[in-house]
Amino acid sequence: MLAREWPLPYLPGRDQARRLMQKQQEQIQGMTLTGKRVLITGGGSGAGENLALGFAAAGAEVVIAGRRMAALEAVAGRTNSIRAVQADVTDEASVAAMFAAAGPCDVVIANAGAADSGNMAQVTLARWNAMIAVNLTGVFLTLRDGLNQMPGWGRLISVASTAGLKGYAKVAPYAAAKHGVVGLTRSLALEIAKRPITVNAICPGFLDTPMTDHSVKVIAEKTGKSLDLSRAALAAMNPQAAVDCAIRGNGDGAVALRAGIRGRERAGAGHCRGRDMSDLSKRRLKMWIRMLGVTRSAESSLREFLRVKHGTTLPRFDVMAALFRHRDGVTMSELSRMLLVSNGNATAVVDRLERDGLVRRTQSEADRRTVFVALTPNGLEQFEGLAADHEREIGRLFGGMSEADLDALTEILKRMGKP
Repeated sequence: MLAREWPLPYLPGRDQARRLMQKQQEQIQGMTLTGKRVLITGGGSGAGENLALGFAAAGAEVVIAGRRMAALEAVAGRTNSIRAVQADVTDEASVAAMFAAAGPCDVVIANAGAADSGNMAQVTLARWNAMIAVNLTGVFLTLRDGLNQMPGWGRLISVASTAGLKGYAKVAPYAAAKHGVVGLTRSLALEIAKRPITVNAICPGFLDTPMTDHSVKVIAEKTGKSLDLSRAALAAMNPQAAVDCAIRGNGDGAVALRAGIRGRERAGAGHCRGRDMSDLSKRRLKMWIRMLGVTRSAESSLREFLRVKHGTTLPRFDVMAALFRHRDGVTMSELSRMLLVSNGNATAVVDRLERDGLVRRTQSEADRRTVFVALTPNGLEQFEGLAADHEREIGRLFGGMSEADLDALTEILKRMGKP
């Protein structure tokens, strides 16, 4: 799913702003990175892994770097568009060797990082230095050497954190390093503003990655809470409760640039109040997190299934499914409202389907400004095969649910107000 179009306050020109945002989203969907080389540090797991796969899906040649070669090779083994380079971003010579092995890079993402927590009074100098080295010095070395090898167009991206915008308790070294990353990024952006190179920082909250899993484990060990409650405590603070991806391949050859990185982030509930929560509220929160986890896991599996089995994407399937239900055709605005996973951004997907001979556009006889979209006979035939395999895959994913389970869950969802 692409990032949602957030509601705008009522201001003069609001409609123009909405139209501009819609146009920008459609343009982003049509982007491709074919011919570009992207280097991502910390690409062996978590956000770095997601970034690498997304950029590869968008047509880029991707180089991932990190200290654990086995993890890097596991990611690189998933597509021919990714290759791995071993490097330690805290070591100047290693970073130089990384760029030499990678070759000229058009996009450089300083993603490598680590987290630690503890009371400030107990932080040793060694722990402080370790956090600064990987989270700040590593970003400095990566961006500096990345800049020096960019003769023309380029993109420098640092992965900071919401901890770099405000403080969090018991992570002072980490927050200090991330504040430094934000300041470094802002300064460098001003310094090279006249060059065709942009510099940006991404500030995600807690992502569903191994680094967050480690934080959850530390909280559980230090507080005696269960892992679920420890994760809920993090989720309750997470500003990404409704933020979708910042940089990822949307599965249709486009790259979406947004406000945060999607690492299958788990959204929190805004009503978590620690000890003031009732047992029922806690159970509702845990249920909400589990529902999100199941939904995201199923969606991820479906995306991979469609990509591997049919060489297609979930947004394409979504558009074709809507048109299959309305054989006579619908307008583009009607189609956008029908979509389940594409957030109304149908134009770029329809363009590709039309080029592939799967949909056709026709002008309305009553109003030449109105265009109807419908599946072609080839599109209908192809979708019938897709739909049958899609149904079988859903059956596999939820094969552990009995008929009674399905009836009970369906009734519960209906009571919640939206099936």
